[in-house]
Amino acid sequence: MNSEHPDKEQKITEPKPEDPATSPEVEVPEQDSKETTEPDDSFLLDSFDADETDISLTHSRISSLRNFDFKKFPNLETLSFRQNLIFKIQNLDSIPTLKELDLYDNRLTKIENLTDLPSLESLDLSFNNIKKIENVETLVSLNSIYFISNKIRQIVNLESLINLTVLELGDNKISKIDNIDKLVNLKELYLGKNRIKKIENLDKLSDLKILAIQSNYITKLENLEKLENLEELYISHNGIQTIEGLDKNKNLRVLDITKNRVSKLENLSHLSNLEEFWASSNLFSSYAEVEAQLSKLENLETVYFEDSPLQHHNPTQYRLKIKLALPQIKQIDASTHKVFSPQTFPTASS
Repeated sequence: MNSEHPDKEQKITEPKPEDPATSPEVEVPEQDSKETTEPDDSFLLDSFDADETDISLTHSRISSLRNFDFKKFPNLETLSFRQNLIFKIQNLDSIPTLKELDLYDNRLTKIENLTDLPSLESLDLSFNNIKKIENVETLVSLNSIYFISNKIRQIVNLESLINLTVLELGDNKISKIDNIDKLVNLKELYLGKNRIKKIENLDKLSDLKILAIQSNYITKLENLEKLENLEELYISHNGIQTIEGLDKNKNLRVLDITKNRVSKLENLSHLSNLEEFWASSNLFSSYAEVEAQLSKLENLETVYFEDSPLQHHNPTQYRLKIKLALPQIKQIDASTHKVFSPQTFPTASS
């Protein structure tokens, strides 16, 4: 949305058409459009007390932070300008106490002017037009970064952020997992909806608990053996054909392989901590494989097999056969069911 702040009219007398040379030229001074047309929205801070620790001005049509006086708030820890029209990060160097900065859904094109925020722990620049990760190297207190839905092509300039535990780079243009081996404290890594073709360069992330890499161009489950603490793996909407490479990931609680090309259920029976297995829209057809791989997983409560040959071949018996094969589960697909005694039904067959 555009600002409703109108430009002042400049009255210039036009020369007569029949004698243009007789009228003197009127010089109009050049203007920096951003500086002269920016409305001053700093009055929005007037409603906050001087001892405020949390300021949020969401959806307020703010386009510039130039005139905001943050020095009035010596205890400020959280600053949120979500869903505004801000085009530049500026005027934040007077907030050394700031711990959380949220500029989600604005018009930013560059990461800048953040070097003097030594206490910053969380930075959210999601839904902007940023093309490069830069100028964050000095933010060594950061533990969470959210750069969702930008135009970032490379993972760079994060090596110094060794306290980072959450890195969210979903919905960008990243083609390779790289330059994160120094982030040894990372616990959650989100890379969904990018252009990644291979799982790689994760060996140093031994504390990683969540890896979300859905909606990419991955065709193989690999290079996960060092992630022994991994608890949640989201790799839906890729081109995987075989379940493999999970031998060392015995702490997995959630595995999502929805919308891949897997035809055989295998290499899962050792995942004794598995609680949720999401596998809809694959090519599974054998109830015997379901029983062999999953029936002894006592912690398993939820399975999704809809939109697969298991369901399509006999839709009326599908849920019943899943219940027979996996008597321990509490939820099949999107709805729950009562847990029946296995003696109530005959043995499931493929």
